[in-house]
Amino acid sequence: VWFTGLLTSLSNPLLGILIGMIFTAILQSASAAVGIVQALSVTGAVMFSNALPFLMGISIGAAFPVLLSALGANTDGRRTAFSYLIMNFAGVLVFGILYYALDSLIGFPFRNNVMNPFSIALVNTVFRMILLLILSPFVTWLEKLVSSLVREKKDSRRRTLNLEDRFIAYPAL
Repeated sequence: VWFTGLLTSLSNPLLGILIGMIFTAILQSASAAVGIVQALSVTGAVMFSNALPFLMGISIGAAFPVLLSALGANTDGRRTAFSYLIMNFAGVLVFGILYYALDSLIGFPFRNNVMNPFSIALVNTVFRMILLLILSPFVTWLEKLVSSLVREKKDSRRRTLNLEDRFIAYPAL
């Protein structure tokens, strides 16, 4: 009950993003977090203006399980996890700035629409597709950035086959 009240009373988008991020990091599943928002939308209390920042936060929070899994990974695994965080954070930042700037100029009429499970799924999908379109031109730059931030250890050598030793020890049954 308190979570529904929290989600529906958010008026500050930054707070909604932060709560969505923390919520997803705790759950360790973006799909479960979106599913919970969909379940709450059945009550008719979730508006677009509340759901969008929360979904944006879910996008960033989805990187936390990936970062946790990279703790024991090789350099390429750590780079992949870090690039996932940077992509989601940068995408949310750019999308948020564009959306809220346009909303303040135009005043989107749909921001007070009541959401349902289908509309939550649709907004989440469209949001992620827009992130893909925004970030696609910057993939090469992102690769260079992450390679400079996550350096390869001096004693590690490049192998032709980069399988994680921790997965080889426990083959699938």
